[in-house]
Amino acid sequence: MGLLTFRGSDNLLDSASWKKHPTPVFQQSKTNGVYAPGHNSFFKSPDGKEDWILYHANAAPGQGCGRNRSPRAQKFTWNANGTPNFGIPVKTDSVLPVPSENRATNIYPDKSPIHLADPTIFHHQGTYYLYGTVEGNANEGSLVYTSVDMKLWKLAKTPNGYALKKGDSYGSGQFWAPQVFSYNKKFYMAYTVNENIAIAESKSPLGPFKQNIKKPLTATVKQIDPFIFIDDDGKKYLYHVRLTNGNRLFVAQMKDDFSEIKPETLTECIIAKEGWENTAASSGPVSEGPAIIKNNGLYYFLYSANDFRNPDYAVGYAVSKSPYGPWRKYTGNPIINKKNIGTNGTGHGDFIKDKNGELFYVFHTHNSDSTVSPRKTGIVKMKFVKDKNDGLEKLAINEESFYYPVTELKK
Repeated sequence: MGLLTFRGSDNLLDSASWKKHPTPVFQQSKTNGVYAPGHNSFFKSPDGKEDWILYHANAAPGQGCGRNRSPRAQKFTWNANGTPNFGIPVKTDSVLPVPSENRATNIYPDKSPIHLADPTIFHHQGTYYLYGTVEGNANEGSLVYTSVDMKLWKLAKTPNGYALKKGDSYGSGQFWAPQVFSYNKKFYMAYTVNENIAIAESKSPLGPFKQNIKKPLTATVKQIDPFIFIDDDGKKYLYHVRLTNGNRLFVAQMKDDFSEIKPETLTECIIAKEGWENTAASSGPVSEGPAIIKNNGLYYFLYSANDFRNPDYAVGYAVSKSPYGPWRKYTGNPIINKKNIGTNGTGHGDFIKDKNGELFYVFHTHNSDSTVSPRKTGIVKMKFVKDKNDGLEKLAINEESFYYPVTELKK
C-alpha cells in the first residue's frame, strides 16, 4: 500500500501538489501470514478517539484477486510528522479490542448520570437501594436512590433524599463509602466519617440510620472504607483501610452486636506493591475499597489501587481459603480499568446480585477524560468462570455490559 501526501495549498486536483512516499507504508507480513494487503478505507471508533484501517488481504502468497481475499481491520496511530503509522498486518487469529466507544451510553437520553462515588447497592424485597459518597457535598450524610431495574433511579422521598443525616449519628463531615446490610431483621449502615468508621442502624433501607450512642469504632489510627462480611458460620468481619504508610487493607473479627472489633484478630491483608497498583510510584501506595464475596468455599477480595484521582485507578482481586488470608493476588489484575471500561478512574465499588441472581459490580469513574469530579456511578456484569490454567474459578466482567445508571434531571 502506498501513500500520497498533499504538499500544496488549496488545489487538490493539481498532481504536482502531491508527493509519493518512497516506500510502501503497509505491506505483507510473512511472519503473520498476511499477503497482498490493500484496497482500504478508514473509519473512526464510536467515541472518535481511535483511527482504524479496513482492508482486504490473502492468507497465502499467489492467491491473487480471487475469493480467497478476506476483510481485515486494525487500529493505527500517527507519526510525529503527521503521517499515518499502520504498523504490521495482524494475524487472522489475533484477538483485538473492539473500537473504543462509550459503552455507558445513556439508556435514557433525557436523564442524568448519578454522582455518587464509592457506591453500594442493597437489594430488598424487589427494590434496589443505591448509596455512596455524595459528590460535591459529602458533609451532610448519605443519600439514597431507589430503582426496580438498576437502570433508572429516583432520589428517595426521605428528608432531602438522605438515608443517614448528620446529627443522627457520629460525625460532622466527610461522610464517605457507606455499606448497607441486614441482620436479624435490622438494617445497618457502616460508613466513613471524619476518617473514622461508624455503624448506624435503621428499621428500613431508606433510613433514617441512627446511633443511640454516637461514637465511632475504636481504633489507634485513622480508618476508612468499611465492608462488613458475615460468614456462613455467623462470624462477622470488618474489612477496612487503615491510613498508615499509605492506605492498607485490614480485617478484624467483630463482636456480634457490631459495636467493636476484636483487636487481637486484626490482620493486614493487602498492600499495593505491584506495578499496576502504584503507577505514580507514590511513597504512600493506596489499596482501598474492599468488597468480599464467597464462592465454593473460597473468599474473593476485590480492592482498588492507586489514588482515586489517578486515571489508572483500577480494580483487582485476591483469593484465600480463610477470611484472614493469606491472599493470593490474581495474575490477570486489574480486571476493571480504563482500558476495558473506556473511561478513567474506575474503582471502589461493591457486589450486588439482581433479582435473577446475576452478579454485578457497582463502582465509580471519573467524570470525563479531563476531569475527576463529580465522579459518576457505573455498573458492570460480573461472573465466575473456570480458569483454564489451574481449574479454579476466577472473576471476570462483561465489558460490553457496562453502563451508567441514570436519574431525573434536576429542574
